[in-house]
Formats: sequence, C-alpha cells, structure tokens
Amino acid sequence: MNTAENINLEDIFGNAGAATAVNLPTTSTADKATVNLLLPGVYHDIPAADYHRLPYISSSFLKKFKGNPAGALLPVNQTPAMVLGSASHAYSLEGEAAFLKEYAVAPEIPCPATRNVKGWKNTNEYKEQIEAFMSANTSRIILTREQYTDILGIHASLQSHPLASTLLRQGCQELTLIWDDPETGLRCKARIDHNPGRNVLVDYKTCADSDRFPNQIINLNYDIQGAHYSMGAEANGIESDTFIFVAAETSEPYPVRCGFIHPEWMEWAKGETRRLLALVKECKERGLYPNYEIPGHICSLDQITPSDLLEEWAMPKWR
Repeated sequence: MNTAENINLEDIFGNAGAATAVNLPTTSTADKATVNLLLPGVYHDIPAADYHRLPYISSSFLKKFKGNPAGALLPVNQTPAMVLGSASHAYSLEGEAAFLKEYAVAPEIPCPATRNVKGWKNTNEYKEQIEAFMSANTSRIILTREQYTDILGIHASLQSHPLASTLLRQGCQELTLIWDDPETGLRCKARIDHNPGRNVLVDYKTCADSDRFPNQIINLNYDIQGAHYSMGAEANGIESDTFIFVAAETSEPYPVRCGFIHPEWMEWAKGETRRLLALVKECKERGLYPNYEIPGHICSLDQITPSDLLEEWAMPKWR
C-alpha cells in the first residue's frame, strides 16, 4: 500500500529525470468521421471538443448524478472560473498552438492620440475593430487580457515547481479511455491529463485556494473522478496504483500543491463509483431520474423510504 512515507519518486520518474517509457496496451487514433463510434481502447488524438461529445458515462456526469440525478441531465453552464481552468489546462498541458485553436485573447486597441481616452470605447472606430475581431474568432472562446495574464502566470508557476513540472512533462498526456463497465455494461469514458508511467495517473486542477484543495476533493467529488479514471485505466490494462492531483491557484503568486489520494480512500471512491454506475443503469432503464440526492447507503431506487430523505440539521458552531 502506498503512503506518503514509502512512495519512491524514482519508481515514478526513473533515474536522472529521464522520461519514463510508458507501455500502453492499446494505442489508437480516430478520425472525425468515427469519433462518435469509438470502441473500448486508448486513444491519443481525440480533440477535447470531440471527447466531450462522446455519448458515454463520464466522471463529470457521475459527479452531478451523485448530487442530483435529474440535474445530471441538464447542460453545464460554464462559469468564469471553469473557463479559466479549461483554458489554463489547454495552455499548460497541450501547448500554445493547441490553446490558440480553441481560445482567442481580446485585443488591446489603444486610443489614437487624436481621440479622447474617456470616450474611445464608445466610438464607431473602436466598435468596428472589436466586431472584426469577434467575426474572425467565432469558433473560439474569447478570453480577457486579465484571464490570459493569469494563464501565463499559472503556467510559469507550474514550470518552476520541481514536482509538478516533472509530473506534467513526462509520459503521455490527454489520453482518451473508452471501456465497458464490467458490472453494468455501461460504456464509459475518461480523459486523463497525464500518465507519466510507473502506475501513476495525474490530474491538473485550478483552484481559488490551494490550502483548501484537499477539502475540494470531497466537496466537488474529485475522488469520484479519480476512481472513475483509475477504473478506466485498469479496464484498458493500464495499472494505476497512485492518483495524483496537481492544484494551482488562479491568482498571484499562483502557488502549486501536489498530493495523492490515499489507497484506502481510493478503494472507498471506487466502491462509491460502482454504486453510482449501478444507479445510473437503473435510472436509464426506468426512465426515472430522482430530483434529490440518493443517500449513500442506497444501492437501488426500490430501497428508498421517506425516512431515508429526512436530514438532521445541527446548529452551526457560530450560533
């Protein structure tokens, strides 16, 4: 069992910081015409947009399902924090070229010396330049200059971090995994940020406060994500004894923390993921998605009683 005391980083990275060879059982590519019909396997060249269109069970769906099954069917509204996180992910993990295919940074249009600075943005000349920029970037997500500054700052911080830079540099990145869950038969998907080799999976997250990130693993069900990814790796013959999160703050000085989910916690998360997959299958078969959280001890909708949904609300400590 891996603990913080007995994990040997040389077992993960090899000697002298050399890139570790990754032995993947399946290495495939897919063209755009067949991307929606992917069979179980490991895919290296699936664009993020195509991955998200795959109609399979993802960890994002399971995390929403855990909180409210009916809510899991609704589209996700992207918040500014989510946009920044996705953009930082693209820049730092996929590279600037891939980033620029999906994102565009709002231009700085300086006020001519002959114009009044205060009224410059209300002029037709300014508006025409903005309109031309928007027309040229209809297929890309527009970021503010401030967001782009944060993305560059986060990237620099990741690159200067001795462990994070190694985790995100070596091995294979952006692996799409497709598999059929052995217990439910549901076809599942996952997109692993990094597989540096040596039985390790890595997921990169942005956050507002890295000191509170361990709590976010619970509050945002990141442990379910880690379990789902690990189960997908195992289904495809990729061993994954250790699941590591790299968490970077989105404001200066962009501190970075790295940590892994304890094996006992991971085993619990895998059991919880199996429970959720079984409930998803039941909901799909019945065409019934409850609009309340299904209690953790419930493994079938038939087990739910009214008393299971009665919560005890204790007085807050600050009262």
